[in-house]
Amino acid sequence: MRGVGPLQPHRDAFGSLNMLSSVVSFSLAHPATHPQLQEVKTALAAPAQTAQRFFGCKSRDTTIVPDAWCDSGCSAAARNCPEDQCVCPVGSGLSFAGRPDLKPPEPRIIGGWTNCPAVPWPGYTEKGPLAEMAHDACAKEEEGKDGMPPAGDKDWGPSYKPEWGSTAVLPGRFGKDWGKAKIAPIAPGHYEYNWVTVGGEGFDASMWREYAEEDIIASNGKGIAFDEEGGVNQAEAGPWITEMRKKHPDWTFLYVPSCGAMISKYDPENGGSDYIAPMMYQTNYNSYPRMDMSIEPLSTYVSECVKSVHEAGWPAARVVLTYQGFDAYRTRSESTLMELLGKMMGNHTIQLENGDTFEGPYAGVLGWPSQCGQGDERCWPDADKANMEEIMKGQKEGQKEGRGFTSDLASALRKVPAH
Repeated sequence: MRGVGPLQPHRDAFGSLNMLSSVVSFSLAHPATHPQLQEVKTALAAPAQTAQRFFGCKSRDTTIVPDAWCDSGCSAAARNCPEDQCVCPVGSGLSFAGRPDLKPPEPRIIGGWTNCPAVPWPGYTEKGPLAEMAHDACAKEEEGKDGMPPAGDKDWGPSYKPEWGSTAVLPGRFGKDWGKAKIAPIAPGHYEYNWVTVGGEGFDASMWREYAEEDIIASNGKGIAFDEEGGVNQAEAGPWITEMRKKHPDWTFLYVPSCGAMISKYDPENGGSDYIAPMMYQTNYNSYPRMDMSIEPLSTYVSECVKSVHEAGWPAARVVLTYQGFDAYRTRSESTLMELLGKMMGNHTIQLENGDTFEGPYAGVLGWPSQCGQGDERCWPDADKANMEEIMKGQKEGQKEGRGFTSDLASALRKVPAH
């Protein structure tokens, strides 16, 4: 997971924090305030409408044109899909990926990863110039009106607590020494989805098969999240997933690829994961506003990322949208991203310039926790809670919306939205 900055603290065999030069860095530049931001317009623009692609279309009369002709022509970027020859059922737009029969999970997958101890790391109270520099580096992030809510020295985590409305939590090792527990702690309470994460940027998880099942059972987890950074490969995990499904039929599996990477096909019947959560962000100060879906024009990085997921056969009902907690909170006064992500779990839709649409409902929304990417690596669960409140607000709004766009060819050609 690319959640924070590139530098991580080193710990000895007893988990003590070494706050020396390997930890302290002041290289993260704070970008200037973004120009006036505008929320993505969710009105179907007529010029782009005719380019919308449709999937799973068939011929009205195979003696005239074959099904394959309609299937390829209707889904092509330069669409050739005459209404009198091809029929595209409702639910044939890009986001449905040819699987309009699949419905999103109930409850939705809402929450995030947790990489934070309940109290500061051992060694937090160490004295000396380097330790003070480490504390100051993160304390600066708590300054100003858009700064992080002060973490103090008692409540660093865990984040994404059930009482906030979280239904999902994703602890993991993340290259740290968590003592006997082996993975990060989670808050008490019930989670419908409890995925132990293997992989992540900055450490080698190539031996994950040797300990993953043990970690899940020991933590009362209900499955695994494959973060492809760190030596984990979804395609190669197929036989292991198949074996685990037989041994633990109540487990589910989440695939977390990097944006821009080759996306494995949606194929749970043959060892594929149940859900996918593409990494739609980067690190602190490098995620938003550049990758903010609520800003017009929509980031090419994000739009291409989500498009590639759908083109690999993943319908919105199995796609979990993701965000970076620190940057989401930092840019909250200029953005409606959290609310928009919440809306996407309902009937909300985003229009793309090429005519395609991202149509809800999506399976859920997961975030990387707000955490200092340098210095003492403190966490800000209050920032995550504030982000969650906006997501839940958006979810309620999205449930009220009727469809503002169409996955129906005939309506699209007539430029009349279907409801």
